Amino acid sequence: MDYKRLLHNERSLRSLDIALSHACVSALAPPLFQNLSSLKVLNLTILDQRAYLSLPGSFPTLPLSLEQLCIIVPRGLHAWTTADFSRSMIGACISLPRLRTLDLRENMPGVLDMLSRCVNFVALKSLALWHLEQIASFLYQLKNNFKNSKPQLTYLAVSEPRSAMSTTTDPGFLQSLNAFLDCFQGLAHLHVCTNGDFAGSLRSFIRHGQTLKTLGLFAMSGPLPLTCPHIEQLGVQFPPLTLAELPARDGDYRAYIDSIQCLSKIKTLYVLTLPDGTSIFHHNLTYSTTLKTIDTYLKETTEYIFAYFAAKKNCTNLNIITIGTHEPRQNIMRIGALGTAEVVIGKRHFMKATYTDLLGQNVSTAVPIHS
Repeated sequence: MDYKRLLHNERSLRSLDIALSHACVSALAPPLFQNLSSLKVLNLTILDQRAYLSLPGSFPTLPLSLEQLCIIVPRGLHAWTTADFSRSMIGACISLPRLRTLDLRENMPGVLDMLSRCVNFVALKSLALWHLEQIASFLYQLKNNFKNSKPQLTYLAVSEPRSAMSTTTDPGFLQSLNAFLDCFQGLAHLHVCTNGDFAGSLRSFIRHGQTLKTLGLFAMSGPLPLTCPHIEQLGVQFPPLTLAELPARDGDYRAYIDSIQCLSKIKTLYVLTLPDGTSIFHHNLTYSTTLKTIDTYLKETTEYIFAYFAAKKNCTNLNIITIGTHEPRQNIMRIGALGTAEVVIGKRHFMKATYTDLLGQNVSTAVPIHS
């Protein structure tokens, strides 16, 4: 594709997904986006360090019409110094008055500082900050900006840095998140990814309990004392079971289910925890047989949850259960007595169904949905 011709001549372009290497940036020659006066959506993937360091030179050419901006740095390419970026950032102060959606993924030293100069965060409706090293201090900064204003934010997704998630949680992250969530109201969608026990921080989104419709807790936590009556989609990490256990016999698992019984409007449940496969002795099973064993167990688990909810007459809206996460690296199950073998499984989706048994009774079941 002739990117140079596209970016320099296509004034009517409204949405653009582009991956930039240094060679690509050099060939295009800034100003990259100056002529895209109608552009509303820009998804930008940075492929190497030199392209990243040239990013500030491209920012002054972003069109004022921009409403959605996503910047992605592939994992493993983000160990670049703030000093280098800051030197490149001189003169990159612009204004994006119409920006309403901002999505930053992976650590990008200096980007938050640069964007804080040109983005009115109070006017944003959607904000996603994934694995940024400066997240704690930035959330405190946002709190100060939001304190004496009327923020429009309805969607928030945040995660602590990968450096913290590889070991233990960063207490500063949860403290800053709590402080930020406490300073305003009105979130409809909240997603939090942390190694910390977020259950101890639930007070922070009680202020949003009457407006939340989607809640994703990619976190270690106990049973959730939720006071969010309008939630329709919930993602939580259930206690891990082995494939030799059934949820009905596990008190912790039942406690988790009990803790979400108050969510009478829930339609979709995301179980973000795979079972422990060490009870499968892989040297006795073929790979396909192992997968069938796992599929059978997951089906039985979802059938149990559907039946448990169906028994509560105020919880009849639950129709879809998904097991697994959106990240392939997290959908790996270790099998064998020592957990030395691995099985990579995709997300499993199940839909609620009923059938009539030989006694004429309606019985809940789970039907796999192939995506």
